[in-house]
Amino acid sequence: SLLASKDCKVRKWLMEDRLISLNTLNEYHVGAVTQTFNGVQKQCAVFPWFTDGEDGPVRAKIRAHDDKKCMRLEPQGGGWGFFGWNTVEETDTAIAV
Repeated sequence: SLLASKDCKVRKWLMEDRLISLNTLNEYHVGAVTQTFNGVQKQCAVFPWFTDGEDGPVRAKIRAHDDKKCMRLEPQGGGWGFFGWNTVEETDTAIAV
């Protein structure tokens, strides 16, 4: 993952501008990829969506670190889920959405 590199623009954006720790990014399975928007390559954050009972993410929101308009959901037509659902334990009795 690009996120592992200290030179990654997405990592810098999330950790320095958004003040999110690397531990939190790892716990929520946030990643980084390069995607093309309107013919331009951009480094993007990947926010996976999970559902109860699924082993892996059902969909992901992909957003360029430098342009909020450059965003997409993949796969197109994929399932709906929640970002962070993978952190919910069976013993949790309440979830704030």
